[in-house]
Amino acid sequence: MKQTAKNLLCAALCLILCAACLLSCGQETPAGTETGESGSGEERTERETEELPVCEPLPPIGSVIDEDADSVEGIAIRSAEDLRKIGKDDAYPLDGDYVLVADIDLTGAPFEPIGEIETDSVSVPGGGVFSGPFAGRGHMIVGLNIAVSASARVHVGMFGTVASDTGNDRAAIRNLILKDATVTGEAEDESYFAILCGRTTGFVDIDNIAIVGGSVEAVCEGSDMLGAAALVGECRADTGSKITNRATRISNIFSSASVSGTNNGRPCFASGVIGRIRGSDVGSVR
Repeated sequence: MKQTAKNLLCAALCLILCAACLLSCGQETPAGTETGESGSGEERTERETEELPVCEPLPPIGSVIDEDADSVEGIAIRSAEDLRKIGKDDAYPLDGDYVLVADIDLTGAPFEPIGEIETDSVSVPGGGVFSGPFAGRGHMIVGLNIAVSASARVHVGMFGTVASDTGNDRAAIRNLILKDATVTGEAEDESYFAILCGRTTGFVDIDNIAIVGGSVEAVCEGSDMLGAAALVGECRADTGSKITNRATRISNIFSSASVSGTNNGRPCFASGVIGRIRGSDVGSVR
């Protein structure tokens, strides 16, 4: 991460210096230049030039792994292959503690959401629900691409449903950048679509998330419930177990993604951050 930040700063400096050069080149008579009476510029003195720094090219996304990747507390996610294993490989359980130790490029291949996306209204842990912490460490996931067509109720996002029923063991997603993500979906039953989480319930923390560019386009033809957003499709209280949204905390969110929801003339809930809040207020949104 330190190397990535260094390269970004270096690239920014190069852009500034190049812009300054272009502006100076565009002047008819640069400062400090002397011309003869004819104004032809033949007697111009040589301008002193400063040696510009040479910036190293940025490394390919995913090629730089954190130096402490082998010693993090939790399961290190180093690659797109590792990310795709969560919830589908016994060594990558849905209640595991995950640490992203590199930027990841998902461009070119569809991504299957983490956890089950076809679930009923109950959203407590179990049944394909992600309940562990996911620490992004400020790393970036580029090119997330999810496309879903379903006849059942679906909760669609990088994470299908994120939930916890225990205050001492909260589900959490923190310090993550999602760039140029695309989520599209069609469903015949009530459904929820977002880039990060299709649905959240209970003791959930979402903090310091940047969604840069990208889009969500969702269509629901057969029901009057649809939540579409960049961050969370729906925050839903679980009335059966009396777990509410009041334990959910959302903070420090940036999004420039476009969001579109269509519900065949029925009520549609679409927003830049949270598509729909159902059952109780969310504990905090800052």
